[in-house]
Amino acid sequence: MALHQARRSRAPQIRPVFEHNLAMEFAIINQVADSYRYVTIDTEFPGLVYQTKAHPRNLSAEQRYSLVKANVDNLKLIQLGITISNRDSDMIL
Repeated sequence: MALHQARRSRAPQIRPVFEHNLAMEFAIINQVADSYRYVTIDTEFPGLVYQTKAHPRNLSAEQRYSLVKANVDNLKLIQLGITISNRDSDMIL
């Protein structure tokens, strides 16, 4: 198996980050930023404040965006996920 295949098959590592280690984790990201230039961000919010009676697929792109934005603007972020990888999909952490 090639080295890049071995790395790609490795499971991603989940790193718990809280206030006490946030600066250290950002320092690690800063150190690898030149080699691992692809970033995927996932956010989690606790639910919905605003909903529509129409099914979302029946809304225009602008209407869906406005609905999501209204909810995001009125809810607090409860989880943030960041995945860092290179062009070969090798993950750093």
